Amino acid sequence: MTIPSIRQFSTPSVISRVIPSLAVLLAVHSLTDQATAQYERFADYHVRAKLEVELLNDLRDGCIDDHALIRASLIAAGHVDEAAIHAIGVRYQGYVARCGQLLATDDEFRDQAATLFRFMHAEILRGRFEPGLYDVARTISDGDYNCLTATILFQSLCQRFSLPAQAVWQPTHVCCWLSESEYEGLAVETTTPKWNDALRARESIADVPARFLTQTELIAKVFYNRGVEALHRRWFSTALSATWASCLLDSDDGQAQLNLRACLNNWALDAALAGDVATARKLLETGMRFDPEYAPFARNQAFVRQMSNGT
Repeated sequence: MTIPSIRQFSTPSVISRVIPSLAVLLAVHSLTDQATAQYERFADYHVRAKLEVELLNDLRDGCIDDHALIRASLIAAGHVDEAAIHAIGVRYQGYVARCGQLLATDDEFRDQAATLFRFMHAEILRGRFEPGLYDVARTISDGDYNCLTATILFQSLCQRFSLPAQAVWQPTHVCCWLSESEYEGLAVETTTPKWNDALRARESIADVPARFLTQTELIAKVFYNRGVEALHRRWFSTALSATWASCLLDSDDGQAQLNLRACLNNWALDAALAGDVATARKLLETGMRFDPEYAPFARNQAFVRQMSNGT
């Protein structure tokens, strides 16, 4: 008997690059009731840690209320020990204080942004570029970074010093948009070390690629990368709960939704091949309720039935 091929997930590539201009899609919204009902079908696989539950409840309205951006990103990355989170927060606040000593509040908008950017690269982003990284703690502690953690840090610094900043997302990449006026601003590639190289030409808001992310949707990308790493490592429970959280917080991310299906499918096949047919059946039934049109679920249900029948 031929074993059906496992539906593979797509690994996100978060390498910093220049993005071609696309029409902007403004997607600043809170989670819809329909999306909430859809993803609550995964009740058996929800995150369990108290801090993660509190974070998701806080983010359900689309805003970070009780969790600052850095703290929220740490929890989304899997840090659930308050002492460890506090220690990272203290280190980050030390960076903020040192940066504030360099910043002249009477400088022009662009000069202030340049000071923050140069400080971040000189003092924080001291390590290696890591494409799949999602843990801001590693960036703060060791200096390793990618476009996701660098954008979170730069956005947090900008907000701390009252520079209006938003993340901009295109599949596999995030960067930062700084608003100079209602219609103009700066698109900043946060992983490019030199300020002048990191800046794209002054653009109208209509030229920003892809879509703006709310802070909630930016945190969703932390859960997303965490889920991808867990799926690579075959930590299926973590992969599914993190990817579910990513979908919950950004229902417009089609790749996260594909990864959610891949989590269920790959976990089911792994369980089946290990002889745990009951778990495989339950996962595939959950998948079919979620998306009956996803062909691998139906094919693999047939495969599991064959295993159950000993054929």
